[in-house]
Amino acid sequence: MEYKISDLCDIRRGASPRPIKNYIVDSYDNSLPWVKIADATKDSSRYIYDTKERVSLEGSKKSVEVLPGDLILSNSATPGLPKFMKVKACIHDGWLLLRNFKNVRKEFLYYILLLNRQKLLQLSNGSVFNNLKTDIVKNYIVDIPSIKKQDKILKIIGNIEDKLDTNNKLIANLEELSQTLFKRWFVDFEFPDKDGNPYKSSGGEMIDSELGKIPLNWSIKSIDEVADCQNGYAFYKTGYSDSGYFVMDLGNINTNSQYVTTNKDKYINKKDIDQKKEKFLLKTNDLVMIMTDRTQAMNILGRTVRITIPDYFVLNQRMFRIRVYDKYLLTYLQSLLNSEYTRQKFLSKSLGSAQKYINTKHITKHEIILPNDVLLKKYYSSCENIILQSIELNEENSKLTLLRDTLLPKLMSGELEIPDDVEVNTDELSI
Repeated sequence: MEYKISDLCDIRRGASPRPIKNYIVDSYDNSLPWVKIADATKDSSRYIYDTKERVSLEGSKKSVEVLPGDLILSNSATPGLPKFMKVKACIHDGWLLLRNFKNVRKEFLYYILLLNRQKLLQLSNGSVFNNLKTDIVKNYIVDIPSIKKQDKILKIIGNIEDKLDTNNKLIANLEELSQTLFKRWFVDFEFPDKDGNPYKSSGGEMIDSELGKIPLNWSIKSIDEVADCQNGYAFYKTGYSDSGYFVMDLGNINTNSQYVTTNKDKYINKKDIDQKKEKFLLKTNDLVMIMTDRTQAMNILGRTVRITIPDYFVLNQRMFRIRVYDKYLLTYLQSLLNSEYTRQKFLSKSLGSAQKYINTKHITKHEIILPNDVLLKKYYSSCENIILQSIELNEENSKLTLLRDTLLPKLMSGELEIPDDVEVNTDELSI
C-alpha cells in the first residue's frame, strides 16, 4: 500500500544553537553528544554509538534531543542517510528526527529510506551542496507491505546487518590499536629503545631538525623522495561504461580511511585505457589519498586507503596515488598519512572556499619524519597484520552491503519469495 512518509511517522527538523562554537565543549560533564554528519559516515553501521564533539546542556536546550532507538535522517552535506541512535544526543538542523511510527516498523522504514535515497536526492536542491528539504521527505510516496511481511524481511536482512555491525566494531578497535601505537612511537617518540624502555622519557638522544626535535639517526624527507606519486585523471571525459576498470573517486573512501562501494560507482571500458592512461591503473599496495572535500568540515580530505586488488581500479581526478616499494615503509606511511597528526597538517594547507582542496605540491613536498630501518621493521611486525585484518573485514563488509542492497528490493517487490517457515520474534526487531 502506498503512503506519504508523513503518514507513516512524525518528522521534526533538528536545531542548532548559534554560534555553535560557543556551545561545543570538551568535558563529558554537563554535556551531550553532538551528532554531525562525520559521525554517520565514518562506517557502514546502522547506528551512531558516539560522537566526536559534545554540546553543553545550555546548547542542548536550543537544539533537538534524540534518544537511543530514535531514527534520524540527514538532510544536508551528505543528505538522505538514515541512522539509528544508540545514545542520548542532540541533532542540528542538518538532521530530521522520525518518531511515532504508524503502519510501518521503524527498522523497515530505515531500509525504505536507504533504497530510495537516490530518488530523494534527485528532488533535492543546492548549488554546491544538495539539501533535502523536510517537505520533500514528508511528501515522498513509498510502497509499504503488511507488518507481517515487513517482519519477515527484517528477519532475513537482520542477519546481514548483525554481521556488518560486528565487523565495524572490530575495524574500529583495530584502527584505535594501530593509531595508539603509532602515536606513542612516532609522535611521542616513546618507542622501545635497545633495552626495551620508552626512548624519549628514558633519555634517548634527540637532535634538531626542520620539524623540531627528532630521535638520533632519524631523518626528514619529502613524500616524493620515498615514493612514486601520480595525480588522477578526469575519466568522465572518456565516458563511463557498465563494466571494465573501476573508477576510484571521492565516494569510495570513508572517514575511517576504508574503501567502500557506493550506488554511484563507475567503470571505464578497458579498451579506453591506452598507453598514456596506463599510469592511472592502480596496483596492489598503492596508497590513494583524497585531495578535495565538498564539505566545510573536511572530514574526508587527506584520507588515504590501501589498494589490495591489482589492475582493477583507475585513479580519478581529485585523487592522488602514492606508490611505496618498500613494504616496511608502506605500513609506516599508511599509518602516518591517516594519523590525526598528519591530517591536521594537510588541513592547515587546504585552499578554496566552497570546496576545500590540497594540491599536488602539498602532498609531494610534504615533509615526513623517517625512522631508522630497524624501527620501521619493528612497526611492520607489530602493525601490518592489524592493518590487513582491518582491510579484510572492510572488504567483507562491502560484499555484505552489496548482498543486502541486492536482496532488499527483490524481497520487497516479491521477486524473491519469503519461505513461510521463516520464524519471526518481534522482540528481536527492536533497535
